[in-house]
Amino acid sequence: MCEETIRKDYLSNILNSKSEKRLIVAGPGTGKTFTFTEIINQNPSDRYLVMTFINKLVDDLKSQLGDQADVKTFHSFCIENLHKIIGDFEISPVLTNIVKTDFSIFHDKKPNFEFIFQTLAKKEDEISFFFKCSRYYNVVSFDDSVYFLLTLLKQNKASINYDLILIDEYQDFNPLEVDLINKLSESNNILIIGDDDQAIYSGRNSSPVHLRELYKNEDYDFFELPYCSRCPKVIIDAVNSFIDEIQSLDTFNDRIDKKFLPYLTGKEYENSTYSKIIKAKVPTAKTFGKYILNEIRTIPTQDIGDSYLNSYPTILIIGQTHYLKEIEKSFRKDGLRFSSQFSATQLATEIQYYQFFLENEKSNFSWRLLIELYYNETKITEILTKANYETHLVDILDKEFVNSQKKVRDILIELYKEKSTSEENVTLLKRILGSYFSNIYDYFKKPEDDNKTVIDKSKPNILLTTFEGSKGLSGGHIFIVGCHNGSMPKIRKDKISDIEISKFIVALTRTRKQCHLVTNNWFMNPKDSNGKWLPKFEESYFLSLLPKEIIEDKGYLKSSDL
Repeated sequence: MCEETIRKDYLSNILNSKSEKRLIVAGPGTGKTFTFTEIINQNPSDRYLVMTFINKLVDDLKSQLGDQADVKTFHSFCIENLHKIIGDFEISPVLTNIVKTDFSIFHDKKPNFEFIFQTLAKKEDEISFFFKCSRYYNVVSFDDSVYFLLTLLKQNKASINYDLILIDEYQDFNPLEVDLINKLSESNNILIIGDDDQAIYSGRNSSPVHLRELYKNEDYDFFELPYCSRCPKVIIDAVNSFIDEIQSLDTFNDRIDKKFLPYLTGKEYENSTYSKIIKAKVPTAKTFGKYILNEIRTIPTQDIGDSYLNSYPTILIIGQTHYLKEIEKSFRKDGLRFSSQFSATQLATEIQYYQFFLENEKSNFSWRLLIELYYNETKITEILTKANYETHLVDILDKEFVNSQKKVRDILIELYKEKSTSEENVTLLKRILGSYFSNIYDYFKKPEDDNKTVIDKSKPNILLTTFEGSKGLSGGHIFIVGCHNGSMPKIRKDKISDIEISKFIVALTRTRKQCHLVTNNWFMNPKDSNGKWLPKFEESYFLSLLPKEIIEDKGYLKSSDL
């Protein structure tokens, strides 16, 4: 039986199932979005909800599904439904930090509200205080919005009904999100897709354990999508061999056993042109850029055209932030156009606070943010005690302070709209804003860039990102940099975590054409300040687990070779 027929059979099994609860385990590039589309096209008049963890996947799914389904992240879904249930409120990511400070004023400790919400910890006093503040400030943040909606559903104060809810990237969910899905499954048909091999997030209390437990749950019918049409065959072979080798070392053994097969039809060019993974070693992080630039010059015009035609980066560079920053420097020096998904700097606190104030002058939260900037803890304690989360803050605050901040607001609005203001106003801003003046003035005066860059599609599109940031992406030519122990994996080979293994798998499987694994001997310099030679980095243990026959080793390339 040909692979096309077999692949259609896997899809047909999913489409023909009448089960109210379906679980699909699907590896990278195996057609999850296409499967969602086919399921929805079966009954286009039905109401569908698609939820995922990654914003990039939301954008991709929206472009594919259009108006056929509500496509949301968890947070946007919860916030939208809370608006319907409780009415108007504002959204601010800094709410959690402010409530931590408020709690410490009255209880002399700062709870980890992120952990409390994400893990459903039994901390009734902390949770009660949080939502008291949330109501008073009329603001919600992210994790608390999920928790709030879940609570309302459990109390039967809200109901959510769709013909089918489709959940993507289930391996990235934490206990809070899993509990919400469980609650929704009581009154809705559910289809869940995940892959525990791609569980790479550690900072939000997520775990692939939830997917593995669901796999054993007899209430769910299990399906597979084993054929990868993204990657060339050499990548599939590398991943399968790597998993076999790593499991032989008695690690990564809790994973769901699944097929991961190359879909050869339509991949003749890739499989014949890029039949091996490239391995190379360079002296330092400074030479990563030179190596990549040399390789970019050899990329066929066809590959560049394919990347623009199918909307993915021609070049995707994956590594730790300190290495990506060095590559950025090198590219700028060479005048190379690129974009980054790792170096976006967060707006200064004072800018975030004044942004909120400009949009919500009368809000209790606006004035709470401003007193956080200008008053000491003793004064803030006095104000919050007097208000007692009942009286409007603006009615308690010193009138001179209130009037001066309202004047600041008027000037900043003028500055933002007109990109200029009088010298008298500038002087006033300097006096009132003090040390915050430069950041705030420069931000609100900054002109908007109305000039759209004309893209030269004869040149490669280059994107730099971290291992975590590469999730949801793919690229023609992949460069994984910093392939040494201490970087990938970050820890000793006798203590390698499943997350480190999954990061390597995710990075490899971004590849549509060619993959380069690039090691460096040192970070910046081979010698210390005293002229003593520093020890070389050891090549990543992971690379030794790949079959030698699928590797083209370029060896050590000195700076003069590049």
